[in-house]
Amino acid sequence: MLTQKYLSQDRLFSLSYPRVWDMEIYEGVPAFFDPMSGSGALQVFAVDTDTLQKNDEHRETLLAAHPWLSGEKLSDKMLIFLHIQGVKTDVKNLGVYSDRGVDFIPFEYSVQGRFYMSVMMGKGNVVLLAIYNSATQPDKVEAGIIGNIIKSIEITDKDITNKVR
Repeated sequence: MLTQKYLSQDRLFSLSYPRVWDMEIYEGVPAFFDPMSGSGALQVFAVDTDTLQKNDEHRETLLAAHPWLSGEKLSDKMLIFLHIQGVKTDVKNLGVYSDRGVDFIPFEYSVQGRFYMSVMMGKGNVVLLAIYNSATQPDKVEAGIIGNIIKSIEITDKDITNKVR
């Protein structure tokens, strides 16, 4: 399947998604979806946690919109996020994995009849949250495509981000 590359506006991450898919920005967050036969959408949000160290209005706005960012470790952030979503779980139910210098936590759940697959990733100063949601669990083809998009995510670490900017 032919893909195209997406580089986030803030250059914190990139990913590859199928050329036949669409991408739209909703409230500053890109959403990727198959307009013809897909059942859901994948949204990807990333933040440079260095901005959370500053005690300013931007920090307060960011934490108000995304309170899960207040967690200390990646697993804390994921637990806070899931709690906000209405998912009751604890840290022993979270699998924390590492690959190519990126820590990540995948978690599937249903809320009010909708299927969600969330993956939280962390590399250096960047935390990323990818959420796929759909009215139903995706079929094998779409699940494979979503998996490939998530596997293609590359998080830019601070040193590279500063060189690119």
